[in-house]
Amino acid sequence: MLQRVQSLFLAITGICMIVMVFFPLWSKTNTTGSESFVFSSMGVYIVQMESGERTMEYSPYIAISILAMISAGIAFFEIFQFRNRLTQIKIGALNSVVMGITLGLSIYFITQFDKEIMPMVAGVFHAGFYLPAIAMFSNVVANRFIKRDEKTVRDADRMR
Repeated sequence: MLQRVQSLFLAITGICMIVMVFFPLWSKTNTTGSESFVFSSMGVYIVQMESGERTMEYSPYIAISILAMISAGIAFFEIFQFRNRLTQIKIGALNSVVMGITLGLSIYFITQFDKEIMPMVAGVFHAGFYLPAIAMFSNVVANRFIKRDEKTVRDADRMR
């Protein structure tokens, strides 16, 4: 039953988490405009404006993209568990936790990076930062529809 509304919301959840990996989360440019720092889920890009040189630092930042891909996989797996709605609800709760950890790590790494690099200059949040929040909202709505389906089935069984 892939034509259910919750399947659409779960697909939106998975797509948002996949797209998050490819979009920048946050950036900061120094006051002279000669150097820019772009934080993505894959790492930190440091761009020298004068020479056009671009370096990348990976370190622990790749954990965000790994968690985002795990969350997308869970969302797509959850779509195909339509025969057992209670399992779907549990998987949805697990996915909410994974997405919460992803968003929490993003915020943690951004604040740590903001403290280290030019603390007097404000950074800018990009679309990649907001995608996990959209995915979490979509996951919650999907779980509500799954619970509503379960309630409908239970009510119908009770009427028999």
